[in-house]
Amino acid sequence: MALSGTFEEGDPAAIQADVISGMQAAGYEYLPTDGDIAVFIKNGVGRVRVRASELLGDLTLSIDIDSWTDTQLDELRALNAEEVIVPGSATAEVGGETFEADGECTLKGPNRSFFADDVSITLQIDETQDPAFVYADVTTADGRVYLTEFDAQLDFASSTTQLSASGDMVEYYNEGAGTLPFSVSVTCNG
Repeated sequence: MALSGTFEEGDPAAIQADVISGMQAAGYEYLPTDGDIAVFIKNGVGRVRVRASELLGDLTLSIDIDSWTDTQLDELRALNAEEVIVPGSATAEVGGETFEADGECTLKGPNRSFFADDVSITLQIDETQDPAFVYADVTTADGRVYLTEFDAQLDFASSTTQLSASGDMVEYYNEGAGTLPFSVSVTCNG
């Protein structure tokens, strides 16, 4: 649905600011953009785009309303989420051996990861995909590399302060070794 109207007088920036304030008061979530179009979303309603502009002497307010599903809105939220990088620490257990590392957590909506400073432990969780993408690897001090297989079904948990995954890993350079149980637990200190 698209609506537009003209004003006899006024400032486009002030009109747009009033609309943003009103939409937020009505429970719409504002997604800041780089352009001059204000974007709002609300579960159960969809996406609303608003633009106040002056063209050829006419002051116009345009409103576009799109029926998006809540799943589509969650994907849009994830795309617009601010990326935050904070220090983190991880403990990995592979086949009964325990490894620890410090590094960084990268948090962007439901896409979260940990990378160790010494590249010894990696954990990636992306819940924007269906099914969720979960990957982990561990590199030991003596050069053994363990990783999860691409299609592995792993148990995981993800928040802005804690990441974890468990399941089975394989030794990258030793395919005949079979799988080993693993778990990775990360604390993000944001």
